[in-house]
Formats: sequence, structure tokens, C-alpha cells
Amino acid sequence: MNLRSFAANVVLIIVMVAATVLLMQQISPNPLVAVYAGVLMFALGALILSLSLRTERIENQFMARERMVRGNLEDFETRMTQRYDRTMARIDEVITEFSKRAYR
Repeated sequence: MNLRSFAANVVLIIVMVAATVLLMQQISPNPLVAVYAGVLMFALGALILSLSLRTERIENQFMARERMVRGNLEDFETRMTQRYDRTMARIDEVITEFSKRAYR
């Protein structure tokens, strides 16, 4: 996650907490309830941010594995092409040898 999106998420969490505290002050005259609701909303925001960071990390790992598999497939393709070429060359040699024997 780049710094800009991380900062935007933190600002949104702060706005969410502030809105919750203000709303709870309007609903309940007890300021302790507003503080508890603010803490609960902060925890929820932190959980969402944590999930976002974890999802991005998993996505980056997946992309790295995909690049690795793609590289391995290209290497495998090269080796199989070389193997095919060697086998075809050997088959051509055997056919040529049989042709020479047939004409003798």
C-alpha cells in the first residue's frame, strides 16, 4: 500500500471515530458511552486497515509467484524445445542410416 492510500485510510478512520463520538454524545448523555463507541469504531477501522494491508501483501506474493512460475515455464519450454530438436535430429539420423542400408 502506498503512502497516499494509507494516509487516506487513516484519515477516514479518524473521521469515522469522530462521527461516532459525536453521534453517541447526541444519543446518550453519558460521555463514557461516547468514548467506548469511539474506541470500538477505532478498533473496527484498524481491523479494516489491517485486512486491507494483509490483502495487498497476499496479492503481491501471488504476483511474485506468478512471475516465478512464468519464468519457470519459459525455461521448461526452452528445455523441451531443445529436447525435441535433439530427438528429431536423432530420428533423422536413424532414418538416414536405414535409407543407406536399404540402398546397399
